[in-house]
Amino acid sequence: MLGYKHPKTALNMHNLAELLSGKGDYESAEPLYRNALEIYEKVLGEHPDTALSMSHLADLLYEKGDYEGAEPLYHRALGIREKVFGSEHLNTASSMEHLAGLLKAKGDYEGAEPLFRRVLVIREKVLGHEHPDTALSMNNLAALLSDKGDYEGAEPLLHRALDICERVLGHEHPHTKMLREHLEILKSL
Repeated sequence: MLGYKHPKTALNMHNLAELLSGKGDYESAEPLYRNALEIYEKVLGEHPDTALSMSHLADLLYEKGDYEGAEPLYHRALGIREKVFGSEHLNTASSMEHLAGLLKAKGDYEGAEPLFRRVLVIREKVLGHEHPDTALSMNNLAALLSDKGDYEGAEPLLHRALDICERVLGHEHPHTKMLREHLEILKSL
């Protein structure tokens, strides 16, 4: 009814791709993501839906190990979100975090670290110092520092993150348990 090039058609493609990707069927999901992104780019241009579609396609490529295919999509999604939402928005921080994670996975610690630090600053500013997402940003930065061998820089971040999660989420929450495990691993190094 709406035609192949309508944003609602793209949304349906995108949603089906999400379902397939969630099931691990990346080969079926990828062309749907690509088609949805093509529609969004042609019809909407630099729009939040275009950035979201780009980011999800990049996530799929990242999961498949195609870092070279994912990286430019993450950069483009970040650029759109900075333009549309501004540099201090949570959606922008999310794009930064995804790009930083990819750079870390590629071993580009110098490229990833400033992005992880910016994400932490944004989340502290927008969500506050006691929010679980802020704590997870601390964990991400601590993991990077640990991978770089900066255990002294990583440990206080993990302690702060664990303290937040224990108080806000409780001692048995999966995030709290994960942070406790990360801290134990760090202490054993």
